[in-house]
Amino acid sequence: MDFIVYSMLPLSLSNFLIQNGHNSIHTSQLPNKNKTKDDDLNEPSITQNKVLITKDSDFENDIRIKNVPCKLLLVKTGNIPNSQLLAIFKNNLPKIVSELNGKQIR
Repeated sequence: MDFIVYSMLPLSLSNFLIQNGHNSIHTSQLPNKNKTKDDDLNEPSITQNKVLITKDSDFENDIRIKNVPCKLLLVKTGNIPNSQLLAIFKNNLPKIVSELNGKQIR
């Protein structure tokens, strides 16, 4: 599965996804880095079927109003240490991937 990890989340999440056999890029690794515009993140989500992982609820509004991005994983953990966030993904990654492969998350 292909992921784009938004700037509000750590680079270590993107690295974790790569280590677990997925393609992932963090916004800090894009040409405009963390200043990449939301529309520029939506485009590969739609055209390349990438899953956008974010804490930014603006993307949730976009999916309702504009029907973009194609697949969105909205993280609603609040402020927790990166180690806890990674543990959540580690414990749930197979289910997350299964759900994302089966249907759009809205």
